[in-house]
Amino acid sequence: RSPSHHGRMHVIQVEDLGRPQTRRGMVLAGPVLAALVGVVAAVGLALQNSTSPQQTELPAASLVHSSPPLLDQHVEVPVPPPLPRPLDLAGVARPRPEDWTVRQRAVVDAIHWSWQGYRKYAWGSDELQPLTMDGHDWLGVGLTICDSLDLLWLIHADDELRHARDWVDERLEVRQDNVVNFFETTIRVLGGLLSAYALTQDTVYLTKATELGLAMQPAFLSKSGVPFSDVNLKTQEAFNPSGSSSLAEATSVQLEYKFLSHVTDNPDLRRLSETSMRAVLEAGKVMGGELADTGLFPMFISPSTGKFSSGERVSLGARGDSYYEYLLKQWLITGCTEPEYLVEYQRAVDGIRKHLVRTAGGYTYLGEVLDNGKRFSPKMDHLACFLAGTLALGHAFGADATGESTHLALAEELADSCIHGYTMTSTGLAPEIWWFSDAQGPYIKPNDAFSLLRPETIESLFYLWRVTKQDKYRDAGWQIFQAFDRHARVETGGYAAVENVTFNPATEQVSHRNKMESFWLGETLKYFFLLFDDQDTLPLSHFVFNTEAHPLPMWEW
Repeated sequence: RSPSHHGRMHVIQVEDLGRPQTRRGMVLAGPVLAALVGVVAAVGLALQNSTSPQQTELPAASLVHSSPPLLDQHVEVPVPPPLPRPLDLAGVARPRPEDWTVRQRAVVDAIHWSWQGYRKYAWGSDELQPLTMDGHDWLGVGLTICDSLDLLWLIHADDELRHARDWVDERLEVRQDNVVNFFETTIRVLGGLLSAYALTQDTVYLTKATELGLAMQPAFLSKSGVPFSDVNLKTQEAFNPSGSSSLAEATSVQLEYKFLSHVTDNPDLRRLSETSMRAVLEAGKVMGGELADTGLFPMFISPSTGKFSSGERVSLGARGDSYYEYLLKQWLITGCTEPEYLVEYQRAVDGIRKHLVRTAGGYTYLGEVLDNGKRFSPKMDHLACFLAGTLALGHAFGADATGESTHLALAEELADSCIHGYTMTSTGLAPEIWWFSDAQGPYIKPNDAFSLLRPETIESLFYLWRVTKQDKYRDAGWQIFQAFDRHARVETGGYAAVENVTFNPATEQVSHRNKMESFWLGETLKYFFLLFDDQDTLPLSHFVFNTEAHPLPMWEW
């Protein structure tokens, strides 16, 4: 995950981003529609008339920002009410508690234990610190609450969901004077709110999502179209503390903004999303070196120049991973009506197979390439385990152009390696990173031996179970869940990251980190619950999960 930073800022000019495409009309009738349209038109005209962006020369070592062209920084402008469009709600059902499997019931117990620890000690904070029994703020937007809304709905925790919904309605301040990471806030908070709206049809979530989405919108407005990494929610100043955005930051917000565009009938949000993707893809076309025309991109790209940083590593781990995931999912979520993303996904998978896939000790893994493709590193992040699930999902929708189930075969091989990352340790927990050598296969370096209770392996087991129906994926998931429950559960409430997954539980005491990430509830436990589900809840034929595991219904423009 990308950390949020602060830094100095310099103004740039916002370019014309082109005309939006035609959309289907929404269903709102009579005086209600007329009133809403009138409000939106009046507010929109006032906002447009207040805009006068100017250009300033950028220094060589540019830390850049964009002044918002749509909202005045010094005057609070009311956000127009969202205009919800009808959703295809086919498949929106949750399994009844009496239909839960035995394994699901164990997961639900872990969900309640995690939630109660958070509610008791850290309510309103971003994360629970389970060892000191208090809360910690990173972005200051109630990450764990927003990340857990759809999960609470899923397990029929209706009283807890009402409590969380009231907090969102009354306490979530989306125009606070606070700098947030655009990517993390989009996938966790905006994605969580949109998913909660899609599942419950409660417009409180959509109203707050609309306010948040508009507050962060200036992050799209760089000179090149490549999104900035950070944005101040009150001043709407968007900027890059380090001068560049990571590949994942720049390309893993489009799913959420396209869905927000769809349900609020705001074509500008779709236009910004498309422009940002085009900017990144265009940067890839002019990239030289060994990786030119491979579909693989370096880890960092500059919003000021629109160019990739030369010499950076190419990785499917931290800072690169979800770019490849969202190529497929942007194609899927619009009913497979945007084939350009399918083409880019297929090209990227070909590049991955050629340049990043290796085998050592009988295990297939995803390494990294450095120096513009000239050097290979046998390092694999746990984050990269997502690819097995993405490949399986793509296979199910016919995205494998080989016609020989090549993508599915690779998915199964990678999943076996990720499962082995758990079974190879004394605790049954996988490390954050593992390494491979021809002599010994996978091994763990001491500094990489911690576990943040990440979801990527469980995510892939979920997809592979849904696609292949092979029980081995459920069985592997059950073993992993038991290891989490055995070593990460904290007696006073919640679960904590494990400091060293290689310790000997027979002779040593488990050591924890004082942290329960919001994705433990938002992703890991949700994927466990769905992995053990027999009801095909949230079917893949109707829903696309964002990179934080928030399900969004498919639609067509």
